[in-house]
Amino acid sequence: MFLQAGLNWVDGLLGVPSAIAAGQPTVNTHIRRKRTKETMGIPCHILVEGHPALIYASRNGGPDKVLRILKPFLNKFWDERDTSGETRDTPECLLAQLVVRFGYEICEDDFSNLKIEMKFNPHVDYLYWVAMDRTVGIWMPDAEYRQDANRGLDGCHQVSSEVC
Repeated sequence: MFLQAGLNWVDGLLGVPSAIAAGQPTVNTHIRRKRTKETMGIPCHILVEGHPALIYASRNGGPDKVLRILKPFLNKFWDERDTSGETRDTPECLLAQLVVRFGYEICEDDFSNLKIEMKFNPHVDYLYWVAMDRTVGIWMPDAEYRQDANRGLDGCHQVSSEVC
């Protein structure tokens, strides 16, 4: 199986394709080039104020899908925090719970499309900023972000803001 995909067994364990590392195109390269938004979905980041990690989803990242999950989840999350009086580690708890919720809601038995990153991905179409004031900002990347994703939200424009 690894040889057909251009991998040797060590590369397969490490996730590094031999042919790609050597700069040679593979069957997978051509498949990646042919994918469209319809087949791949819409990639996004979810950022939590006060936490440096970023949630990355390679599909199902459009506002209609994300907000349909995010708004009820955040309402319940904030209600539980208010009821318990808990205020410690809110960004950490929120990020962890978002990973669990989105893993359940969007992964569709394929968890390879959801991960935690420490750097901004230049290929996302939307970025969702979950603020501690209980708002969600929806941002879209500008050309500057595409050229240098490390600009983060400074390389994006805000489309809207929702109160949750």
